[in-house]
Amino acid sequence: MTEIPPEQEEIERVLHMEQADFLRSLDGATERAYHVGAYEILGDWRLLNAHLPNLQKITPDLLVKAAKQVFAETNRTVGWFEPVRD
Repeated sequence: MTEIPPEQEEIERVLHMEQADFLRSLDGATERAYHVGAYEILGDWRLLNAHLPNLQKITPDLLVKAAKQVFAETNRTVGWFEPVRD
């Protein structure tokens, strides 16, 4: 993913599922209140209204750029599992 961007069709499929999940999560007063509070913690409750339009701004190149930042060698934790025998 850090070199080859995902296909546009795959991005559209995932975005469609995210949009549907997001809209379902706003069903009911309690759920909406939860989201308003969560977005207020992030800095501004009005960001809730920008969620869907911001999803539309996602491009394959933007995903590659983000993947390069997240999956950098300096951002890695390596662990070893060594089972203990009784």
